[in-house]
Amino acid sequence: MKKRLMCLMLGLVTLLSVFLTSCSGEETDVEDIAADATRETQTLVVYLMSEAPVDEKTTADIEDEINELTKAKYKTQLDLHFYTSDTYYTEVEKKLNAKEKEIKAEEKAAKDKKKYEKWLKESCKQASISYVPVTTPKPQTVITEEATLVDPEYGIIKYVYPEPEENQLDIFYVVGYGRYIEYSEGGWLARLNDELDMSSKKHKEHIPSIYMDNLKTDGGIYGIPTNSAVGEYTWMLLDKDLMDYFMYLDENIDYLVQSNEAMDEDLYDFLNDVNTYARYDSVIIDGEARQYVPVKGDLEPAGMFYWSVDPETLRLTNEPSVVGASYNQYSQKGADMSINRSLFAHNKYTNQLKMIKRFEVDGFYATEEEANKHFAMTVIKGGYDVYEQYSEDYYVKMVECPRASEDDIFGNMICVSDLEDNISRSMEIVTYLNTNSEARNIIQYGIEGENYYIDEDGVLHRYNQSYMMDVKKTGNVFMAHPEEGKVANYWDQWVKQNEDAKVYPTFGFRIYWDDDLDTGSLDELQKLSDVYMEEIDACTTLEELEAFFTKAKADINVNKYYLFAKADKEENIPTDLTPDDPSDDEAIYFSDMNPLMKIYADWRRLNGYLGD
Repeated sequence: MKKRLMCLMLGLVTLLSVFLTSCSGEETDVEDIAADATRETQTLVVYLMSEAPVDEKTTADIEDEINELTKAKYKTQLDLHFYTSDTYYTEVEKKLNAKEKEIKAEEKAAKDKKKYEKWLKESCKQASISYVPVTTPKPQTVITEEATLVDPEYGIIKYVYPEPEENQLDIFYVVGYGRYIEYSEGGWLARLNDELDMSSKKHKEHIPSIYMDNLKTDGGIYGIPTNSAVGEYTWMLLDKDLMDYFMYLDENIDYLVQSNEAMDEDLYDFLNDVNTYARYDSVIIDGEARQYVPVKGDLEPAGMFYWSVDPETLRLTNEPSVVGASYNQYSQKGADMSINRSLFAHNKYTNQLKMIKRFEVDGFYATEEEANKHFAMTVIKGGYDVYEQYSEDYYVKMVECPRASEDDIFGNMICVSDLEDNISRSMEIVTYLNTNSEARNIIQYGIEGENYYIDEDGVLHRYNQSYMMDVKKTGNVFMAHPEEGKVANYWDQWVKQNEDAKVYPTFGFRIYWDDDLDTGSLDELQKLSDVYMEEIDACTTLEELEAFFTKAKADINVNKYYLFAKADKEENIPTDLTPDDPSDDEAIYFSDMNPLMKIYADWRRLNGYLGD
């Protein structure tokens, strides 16, 4: 009786302590109470990808450290396994395949048993014998005094955790859209929509909308992204002191920023002044004699989408091509990227090429010998850190916001096995790693004071290389302390970058082999693109470039490959393109193929981006 009262009192004390902890200000979570009150203990098997081998002692130490948290919070024990990238997926697939065979064997045994029972029942009936159902005795769990919830020596609540099953694997890392699709379509990844809507809503608080709004494939979410910076900006930098010196206002210069503006004469005049008065003669800025080059680095048209397709994988590559369209900063997923007019009919494209050629003709670009000179203007790609690095000395204009591809969104995923019965418990742990900095730092860096320390400036230092993990492969990047050598607020710039990011207008568009895409016409158009790009480079004057645009626009508008590729409906597919002579080896048989734009238009209609 006393022992029962002790159990009851200890249980109430535990619940009270958990309740008080949850009210302490860090986070209030029903799970904190429910974990100790009602649920059974559980062991989850987790496979992690390490940058270097992790020895048994380190593995045991990390397990002990993380399990102190997960046992107290969720009554869940983690069984960690570390593999380097060269063996990781071999081990993952070995385990998943073994589990699949185990499940199939159990299903076959159940089916055979049912079949046998049916035969036995019919046989007994024919023989007028009473039928006795076949039963399989369930294994009995022996509860000993040692396995009770109270440690008899100290009177402390003590839980017993089950050993993992032989082929158990609950949580693992998946890299890349291709493997993600392969595993999800193969039935290995659990569909997590319900979990995200219910017990794991915290993900939506800690992982930005650019991820969460674009995770679905065929209506399902089968993994949680580890949340790193998406895409990259295109920035234009203009030297502040030099613009003040020549009395130009930065707001009047919008080169590459406005979608269809003609050439920016203010920018040209500014760079021409630099070329005339500051390139070979020095100008005095802040008491210092300086020489400037007008433009540093290469320029290319911004805001362009090219319909180039890898014929081997049928994936879009966005390599420069005459088959393309333009978009602006506000273009959303599903925006019209069709090629119903020639690329050379897009003012945004031709105007930028004219300006780039004009800079080249007038000698504005820095030579190799001038690499160390100050520059008046440059256009560079990079993260938000570019803005923070240069904004004191330069006007930093966003030319293009970051655009997320499928590889960005699905590049690093934490997934849960659909072959196990522990999906909800597994998602609790995935959520924990994505929303709790203490748990993240253990999995990412190991044990503070043993594997690493953080100095008074908030900079992380490792004691050794015995535990090395890639921060993108272990959970929400922003919840971990920044990597060694980076300042404590390093992630702030990435948060800003993800807030500015948008997905490509064609995000989610995929070509399948059964679409019968006519890759032959696209190959021919890519060959034509290569020729056209060479001709653009060869133009030595603006007049030559203008003449090229006129001729190229006329040529492509009657090109049979282009005419076929741009057809967006059955009735728009040209009927006079099929060659009369089937022996023509170079001919493309359009009649059996689908145009690229028809496949694209069908996708837009299916997803509600385009009306019937």
